[in-house]
Amino acid sequence: MEGIPVSVLYVTPAWYVPPRKQLELVTFLNEQRGWGLTGLDELQVPDGFMPTTSSEVLMLNVSLPSHGTTEALHWTFDELWELITDPDGLPKRGLEWHGLATSGLRLSPVYRHDPGVHWVGFDPLAYRDMAALTAFEYAVAEGKQLAGSQVLVAALLFPGWIDSWDGEESPVPQLSALRLDEQGCVMVPDMYRHIGEGPGDLSFLEMSRIDANSYIDGSASPTVRLL
Repeated sequence: MEGIPVSVLYVTPAWYVPPRKQLELVTFLNEQRGWGLTGLDELQVPDGFMPTTSSEVLMLNVSLPSHGTTEALHWTFDELWELITDPDGLPKRGLEWHGLATSGLRLSPVYRHDPGVHWVGFDPLAYRDMAALTAFEYAVAEGKQLAGSQVLVAALLFPGWIDSWDGEESPVPQLSALRLDEQGCVMVPDMYRHIGEGPGDLSFLEMSRIDANSYIDGSASPTVRLL
């Protein structure tokens, strides 16, 4: 496994949760929520994880199977979003706030949804201040994979990451592996926290969307690396 160049300083983020704690939470939720994931009892934490960037962390990714008539990707998205809790207890606004439905989500070309649990390297700082379609082009050229529902996994496993979003050292994430059509435009889901500044200006954690050809200053398109 190729690791991070020795010339790059790596510091574990303050919001990071150790792998065994991640595994404990996913195991608990699998039983509580009836996800039907197998192999968790035998799953081992990888020895000697070596990040390939100064911001990559080890993460246990969760991809759920289909559930009744609900497609696997859509159930994964809905379950993870429902379980995410803002560190300060802020209310959440999902896609339905914008008149959109999870059923309209699809994966970008070249990606696929494989149900199961597996360890990945998650880089929340990849492709900063870049439109999702531009990030996709760079990722394909560089042999990297953009994150979609994995961003929600990170928000669930690392609630402190949400609290760190400042648009500077810690950019807000675009789920750039996903696509959402709206009125003839290709959109990409994104997440951010709005902190109200006075009476009538409410604070909330939101799942919104942005044109795939646009970006917001202080955003990033995180990546995942299969281990």
